[in-house]
Amino acid sequence: MRLRYYVATLGIAVGAILAIAPGARAAVTENISVPINLSLTIPCNGDTVELTGSTHILTSVTINGNHFSADMLFQRQGVSGTDLTTGAKYQGTGVSHVQFSDNFVNGQRQFTTADSFQFIGQGSAPNLVFDEEGHLTFNANGDVTADFSNPFSVSCG
Repeated sequence: MRLRYYVATLGIAVGAILAIAPGARAAVTENISVPINLSLTIPCNGDTVELTGSTHILTSVTINGNHFSADMLFQRQGVSGTDLTTGAKYQGTGVSHVQFSDNFVNGQRQFTTADSFQFIGQGSAPNLVFDEEGHLTFNANGDVTADFSNPFSVSCG
């Protein structure tokens, strides 16, 4: 689900940049902050934590001749929450990184994502750790190679 979110966000950013981009363009950088307000179920104990804060998103896009590349960094800022059952406090931390490149001539594409973020529980509340890493390559024939050596995982500590 997170991968679809990144792809959709990247697609919107790419479309906007391509719509306004002349033939060749140096890096375009965009900084935005997106508020977070969500409920998260902790799989370790089944409790629900209400989270608030924001995600800072830094996007850099470069178009150079027949090559396009984009780099997106998602960094959590001030993310914290309270367990609705126990009242335990949680602090969110971590980053997500997405890279995309495309060759306009032969259709070769690469997509890489790496996520690592944690919700650190106060006292005896369990910590929650999310990790994911993946890489997709599309060659000029449209063949896809995928490497998810560190697929999405959730652990409690």
